[in-house]
Amino acid sequence: MKISILSTLLIALFVTTPAFAADMGGMKMNDHAMGMESMQPAHKATGTVKAIDTTKGTITIAHGAVASANWPAMKMTFKIAPEMVSDIKVGQQVEFEFVAKGMEATITKIAGMK
Repeated sequence: MKISILSTLLIALFVTTPAFAADMGGMKMNDHAMGMESMQPAHKATGTVKAIDTTKGTITIAHGAVASANWPAMKMTFKIAPEMVSDIKVGQQVEFEFVAKGMEATITKIAGMK
């Protein structure tokens, strides 16, 4: 009796699995759609804004060392949403958070310092 119940459950599982998978056909499985960016550790830093390019969605910052990312102090360009820099000016000191993936880093928070 136990074997027939187990067999029935296994058959039901194998029969319904493709139906569940078919329902996911329209889902995009890239990092952004699945929320993978939020799973990456955020790093915090401070620095001076050297350039802003809203058409490319980038900001260049000369920042101090970032111990959590094992980075020395440097000047680098980050990706950023253009609406995040509406109150930020070239030459301004900023505090920011970013996520890094390979050779790219994206700012997730930024604020001018007083």
